[in-house]
Amino acid sequence: MSNDQSNAVSKLLTIDFAKFLESIPPGKLVEVPDLGILDNRAAYLEENTKLNKCDIRIYCDHESCNGIRFFRRIEKGNEYLKTEDHSFLYISYQCSNCRYTTRTYSLALKYRRRRKY
Repeated sequence: MSNDQSNAVSKLLTIDFAKFLESIPPGKLVEVPDLGILDNRAAYLEENTKLNKCDIRIYCDHESCNGIRFFRRIEKGNEYLKTEDHSFLYISYQCSNCRYTTRTYSLALKYRRRRKY
């Protein structure tokens, strides 16, 4: 990585994954420190880091809600992240109140494992 690229990465907005999903518009590049969770049960896999499964608070427009509500992730198996490479995922959330409204996010992610010294 060149110095210019390294400086650009260090100047990125740092935000947690839930806040990213709740508030960052499409096409914006940010750093998300809690993006992945190491799956020790899958240590034999090259990609053994799972995408964080956080709840989010966003607006639900269903007639029984009409306000900010918790949305929970709709399970579709474990999404493993490729280390130092791009992962392209669709993740969906459902309103916990009405259980009718869903939101789907299309994500392009590049996971960098943080080194511990």
